[in-house]
Amino acid sequence: KCLSNAIRHYLTKQPALISLLMALTLTLSLFIYRYLTIHLSSTVSGDSVSYLAMVNAFISDVYGPVAAPFNLRILAPWLASIIAENGTTGFIVLNALAELLFIIFWFAISRELKLRNAEFWLLTLWFLYHPLGFPFYTVYPDLVDPLCYALMGLVTLLFITQQRTLMWLVVALALLAKESFIFISLVIAAAELVYAMTNTSTSHNKQAIASACTAAFVLYIYQHITTFIQNDLFPSIPPRPGSIMHIILQRLHLAWHDPKRFIVWLGAIFCVTGVFTIGLLLKKLPTTTSPSQLRVDTYFIIERYQ
Repeated sequence: KCLSNAIRHYLTKQPALISLLMALTLTLSLFIYRYLTIHLSSTVSGDSVSYLAMVNAFISDVYGPVAAPFNLRILAPWLASIIAENGTTGFIVLNALAELLFIIFWFAISRELKLRNAEFWLLTLWFLYHPLGFPFYTVYPDLVDPLCYALMGLVTLLFITQQRTLMWLVVALALLAKESFIFISLVIAAAELVYAMTNTSTSHNKQAIASACTAAFVLYIYQHITTFIQNDLFPSIPPRPGSIMHIILQRLHLAWHDPKRFIVWLGAIFCVTGVFTIGLLLKKLPTTTSPSQLRVDTYFIIERYQ
């Protein structure tokens, strides 16, 4: 009973440094264990083909066509080429760093949002164990998603702490990791406009409006960078055209033959809505919400639809 009370007390407290150290130790231990016990896939398939081709191009300085949209996601392959001359080794090291950085950023986000250890460990364990997450990247490491997770954590942290200049610099870099950050840029702009409309402080309004305008500037620059990438580095090999319905049916077909995908989708929805949205609904909502809180709520509520 004493142990049960101690665990309950721990889970209801805000995560402290000991929680971060425990999470980092678990993360690093799992990472080492996986690569000592699980053999890498001997065949390169799917997205990995494009990413490894880009790594080799950066290493050899000889560039050529790459399938779209993978040809625009140059950040992870470029970093992997700097880390090691073998593309897969470079991705393995990059994944490890991304995994540790994500945990650090998630810990900082939890502290800023005044979440409990219960929420901190819920998402941490899901991040480390869900079947198509990092266990999957152990076998197929040549992917850009781990780096995107880490960058998403950093962008979210900078957004919450209102470090706008640094946030947009990171977003500009993150756009080269994956085009998903186009949507994130629009989410941030929407949240900033909501903040500006509900705030009575003129100086704060100007900062929020300037931040929203920066989204347009960053996306404009990104459009020019993608043109350079497609013309001078990795010309597009167009993918097979398909309607939205075709894509939906294709995803359902993949999930039917690999049910783990359903688990991942449901888990992702639970983590996002369970930690943030449902958490807001279960507590007594105040009659008035501060503009700063509304800004953060808008960010999470819209982003859940990504």
